[in-house]
Amino acid sequence: MAVLLFGGIMNTLVMGLQLYIWLILVMFLMLVGSYFGWYFLFWEKLRPLWGLFHAHMRKESAAFTFDKNLNFVLKSEKKAKLIFDETVGEAKKAQKVWDHSPSGMIGRVQTDLIFDEGEWTDVNSPNRQEIDKAVVMWNETNPEDEIHTLIMFGHLLQTGKIQCPIDKDIIIPWLRIRLL
Repeated sequence: MAVLLFGGIMNTLVMGLQLYIWLILVMFLMLVGSYFGWYFLFWEKLRPLWGLFHAHMRKESAAFTFDKNLNFVLKSEKKAKLIFDETVGEAKKAQKVWDHSPSGMIGRVQTDLIFDEGEWTDVNSPNRQEIDKAVVMWNETNPEDEIHTLIMFGHLLQTGKIQCPIDKDIIIPWLRIRLL
């Protein structure tokens, strides 16, 4: 004697398939629909804070990057500060001097405030492309004092040790800001 699910009612054929197969398909579509609902109605609204979430999960620092109108994007420390594609740990070892811009804690994540009026952190901006060219030339001629961060590039640019055809008047001096 065969054991029937729900007394055999789920074995009823509907359009050639048993009823429980249709139930599984409906539950799968509900799962997919609830994921898309969560993603677009909740997670997408938190886009400015994605960098903080990823920094928290990776146990790294994060950075608020502000433009000249004080609009901000929250990025990981790597995306906000580094020029070359390497890990934060490797860059800290290679750079030797790793300055922190004004910083504070958001949750358990150290977060720096970076004022990027010249769009240095935008990889596709003309300023960033000029910076990359200048850094490659500097690193080739000065292998003992290589540049691995935008902050180090800014210090060398302000002191006049490196030449780059970008507007130097937009460099905002690093001021300590107390976060309460």
